[in-house]
Amino acid sequence: MRWKKRISKHFSYYSVANVPVSSGGTVVLAPASTRSATGGVTLPATQGTVAAANFTVSGTAAYTYAITLPSTATLSDGSSHTMSMGTFTSTPSATGTLSGSGTQTLTVGATLTVSAAQAPNAYTNSTAVPITVNYN
Repeated sequence: MRWKKRISKHFSYYSVANVPVSSGGTVVLAPASTRSATGGVTLPATQGTVAAANFTVSGTAAYTYAITLPSTATLSDGSSHTMSMGTFTSTPSATGTLSGSGTQTLTVGATLTVSAAQAPNAYTNSTAVPITVNYN
């Protein structure tokens, strides 16, 4: 019998990037909580707190599970300004294996697309980003 569990997390702009923008670009947040920028996005010299989303997957010891990540998510500042997140990545990537105690930490990163005219503000997503694990 296969079990399916849906886990989710709210993402915020401050957990992904606190960046000045001279022209459009991206911020890539890796599952290891490191980040890089492309285009006109400049990362500040003082990084602050940067963290990928993390979850504890639990079940029967040594069982494996498949990971399904979303394709996109939208962040909003609560008014008319939005940013898009996509290219979600995780560690482990496609399949995880629970430890002898029946747990494993799943970390998730993504790419944030920042426009050239991005309004400075705090951006969050109003609905949780779904991440699904299917136990094998």
